[in-house]
Amino acid sequence: VHLSALGAGRGSKSLYLKSKFAAESEVMKNFPGSTILRPSIIFGEEDKFFNKFAYMAKTFKTLPLIQNGETKFQPIYVEDLSDIICKIPNHKNAKGRIYEIGGDKVYSFKHLMELIKNYSGTAPSFNHLSFYTAKIFAFFLEIFTSKIITRDQIEMLKMDNVLSDNSFKNDFNIHPKSVEEIVPNYIH
Repeated sequence: VHLSALGAGRGSKSLYLKSKFAAESEVMKNFPGSTILRPSIIFGEEDKFFNKFAYMAKTFKTLPLIQNGETKFQPIYVEDLSDIICKIPNHKNAKGRIYEIGGDKVYSFKHLMELIKNYSGTAPSFNHLSFYTAKIFAFFLEIFTSKIITRDQIEMLKMDNVLSDNSFKNDFNIHPKSVEEIVPNYIH
């Protein structure tokens, strides 16, 4: 089993997504019976998405809305993803396949930021940024901070991060939990 990322592809402008695609290619070349999973945002108690933005809301009292927060995501709960991984060895049809993995709901980036605002108990302002302005801002953050947000992450926000099909749900008999069910339990 190889864990990649939704959006991985040779044609991506994101270095992260290009590297994920290169790794997939090497895995399939050397281990053709592998199963590749391409999850959307993975969330759970120690995640790097909801926790990072909750930290920003609490510390800086602001949350970014890049390009009005229009980018779409389909977050998957880490325990649902681990259930899928555990089922793969017993699922003969999964060999040599690539699965896109995500939750049942599609959220805009703006909606996710609003949920973080509500769950974190803070009242941050929303800072509206164009992609161009966000990349300049990220450039300085890369230099002067512990990379709160990078230019490559801004590049990835130019593409929706949603599934093209939901075949994994039937193949692995899974009913993903929603952000609303899980995130309030660890973002306070």
